[in-house]
Amino acid sequence: MKEELRQWLLRYGFLDFQDGLMQCGVQGFEDLVLLTQNDLQELSKVLGLNLVMKRKFLNAVLDITTPKLEIQQIIRKLQINSAELTSTLSNHCSLVCSLATKVSEINTAPKAAPRPSNLQQVIKRQQSFKRSRSQHFFSKMDLDQIFQSDPPEDEKNTLQNTKPVAIPSTKKALPVLMPSSTQVPVDDPEPVQPPAPMMPIGPKPPDVIVLAVIPHRAKIKVFIEPLHLEGVKYLVNVVTPNGEESLEFPNHQDMIIPNIQPGRSYKVKVAAKSEGGMVGNWSEREPVLVPLNKETIVILGGDVEYEENLDVTEYYADTEKHWIHDGDYDMNTERTRLGATCWRGSLVIVGGSERGMGHTNNVQMFNFSSKAWRQFPGTKFVRHSHSVGVVDGKLFCLGGYGTRGTNNKRYRFLDVLEIYDSSEKQWVVHPEKMSMPRKDFGCAVIDDEIFVAGGESNSRIIPDCEVFSFTSGRWMKIAPMNTKRRQPGSCEYGGRFWVAGGFQGGSKKKSILVSVEMYDPHEDVWLEMPELTEARYGCTLQKMNDKLMCIGGYDTKHDPVGTIEVYDFESNCWRRWKTRLIKKRGSHCAVVVEKWF
Repeated sequence: MKEELRQWLLRYGFLDFQDGLMQCGVQGFEDLVLLTQNDLQELSKVLGLNLVMKRKFLNAVLDITTPKLEIQQIIRKLQINSAELTSTLSNHCSLVCSLATKVSEINTAPKAAPRPSNLQQVIKRQQSFKRSRSQHFFSKMDLDQIFQSDPPEDEKNTLQNTKPVAIPSTKKALPVLMPSSTQVPVDDPEPVQPPAPMMPIGPKPPDVIVLAVIPHRAKIKVFIEPLHLEGVKYLVNVVTPNGEESLEFPNHQDMIIPNIQPGRSYKVKVAAKSEGGMVGNWSEREPVLVPLNKETIVILGGDVEYEENLDVTEYYADTEKHWIHDGDYDMNTERTRLGATCWRGSLVIVGGSERGMGHTNNVQMFNFSSKAWRQFPGTKFVRHSHSVGVVDGKLFCLGGYGTRGTNNKRYRFLDVLEIYDSSEKQWVVHPEKMSMPRKDFGCAVIDDEIFVAGGESNSRIIPDCEVFSFTSGRWMKIAPMNTKRRQPGSCEYGGRFWVAGGFQGGSKKKSILVSVEMYDPHEDVWLEMPELTEARYGCTLQKMNDKLMCIGGYDTKHDPVGTIEVYDFESNCWRRWKTRLIKKRGSHCAVVVEKWF
């Protein structure tokens, strides 16, 4: 690999992908800059780049420009399109030769006898051969029609009895041949040619910021940041099982994609269209999976006071419009600061702090059909205040505060990622670790990537964020949050990473947050969203069907609450929901599952 390309990789942080580029045949700038957009997309997949790294890599390649590279790029494009250029030039040459042949035949043909001077031939335009700006030659068929066609019969009869008649006008009078009879026939008006389609004019509209793409059972709702421009419209392109479909919306509040089939995955992208017809840049495609059935939320564990943990499980029933507690779903142990998720149709709880037992690595699984908890292989590390989820169909446990093994009492902040191996029926520690150990952080899974935000690291509350790509098996730092926080509510919603509330340290009431932030993985930026109606930490942020809900937690007096807030995209604000939890709690888990009742 050439030294200039190696220095470029080092400057942009891509030196780890040097071997992969060499295996793909990229040795220098000239090999990299001449790749098409599709080739660059395939190259990023081969290198295993995540969303953030892929966008950074593509932008860095586009910034490469030198006169020598530009010349080579032009030569490369000419070589690629040489066949098309040769065909076009051949067609134009044949047209020119045909035109020259017709002109020579006309010049060599015997001239017809001149007509009497008192008769003048009425020349009517038979047809208007209008062409667009991009068409510079008549076709051969049009030329043959012009040169070989005879005058119409009505014109031949008109020539027998005509005389010039002057028509008065404010403009310069022109001699016009009219019939000598008293009745002046009026020619039929020529057919009006349809106007040519307007070419787009004006500057491109700005890029559209997509806030969320929310699937319903029969439609997909797209939420964007509106552009305050006169006459702007919004284009939505969706890849359906039957192909691509494009929709146009005059209002950003009406962006609904109909005829959606449950259980299928769709890809959506958005662009703005100006009043002059110019279309702006398209957003990244947003993958959306439409659920087969309605979803509900299950609340697990938590604590009422710091000394009283809960084993009470409750879930929301949309038919009764309230929360239900069923003793059959209660956990076997009272547990707080646990991790929980839904894996292969069952509930899984991992670790936490058990009442009377302390911190644990105990894992249990609940089967909805048998309504029973059963033991599951324990994790390698004892931990609490961690995160549990599913990425690419695999169960994982990340971070927290604890120690390796049950006999080791040396507790510390953890940077360890454990993944459950179904074939070996045990947890495996991944060799790649987070850039910094942390607990009480926000976590979400988007596609095949694990995003973590904030938390507490070595007794210090941090705003730092990072992402783990399951494809490449590497951690990478991303943009930090605008506000440092620990114990926030977090989840994935509409293809974005949402973080709400939290605690930023100190004894003042302002240390408990009402702020909400949303991370866009395509732009690597955190956006400030509308604030919660009340400050809280130790809460859970979760989606249910098309709703984004902030549930429970601790208030400014550090007391547990049972209130719930729902984010309303239409009014762009949070509002208090109509129901409350049966049991006030904080440091709990909220899991979304398909309805089983």
